[in-house]
Amino acid sequence: MTEKQRIDARKFDRLFAVISRTAIPGRRNRNRGLRIIGHLGSLTHDDSPNTSLPRKGPTLKGMESTKTILLVEDEEVLGKLVTEVLASNGYKVLIAEDGEQAARVFSHLHSNISLVLSDVHLPKIGGDRLLRIMRKIDPQVPVVFESGYFDAQLKSRLLRSGAQGFIQKPQVPGEILTKIRDVLSDRR
Repeated sequence: MTEKQRIDARKFDRLFAVISRTAIPGRRNRNRGLRIIGHLGSLTHDDSPNTSLPRKGPTLKGMESTKTILLVEDEEVLGKLVTEVLASNGYKVLIAEDGEQAARVFSHLHSNISLVLSDVHLPKIGGDRLLRIMRKIDPQVPVVFESGYFDAQLKSRLLRSGAQGFIQKPQVPGEILTKIRDVLSDRR
């Protein structure tokens, strides 16, 4: 992708927010079949395999890192965008598409994972159960959850189980990076 093909951070944030919107709470089929057809700057997204993403998202100064993040996201497009944001800011990203896959990845690679960024509402194993599984393997790993809907009871239960933070969808790259930086800096 050439420099001319890249979009500016403000347009990227807008695209990111549109793609990451979630539907009515309780619906399992969030964003399935979501098609974003539009032109923002020079990025056109139409769910085709030739879709191009910007090579570098918005950067926070001092965010360069060699830390590894396990991203658990069942929405393919959103997973790609979050991965792009994290990777373009120096993070290594491991991706799991459901809670069961995340539990397997975490059980094998937990010593290399600095933080887990997970959707709450996942296929196979939900975020709250995934957190309990990960806590048995590594009680110290920071876990940040993201969702379009957090009810008070679920949020309270996740906090009691050791969640370090929450990101409300639709999220923007700057929010994700700031939350990750804050959580990781609290561990030092």
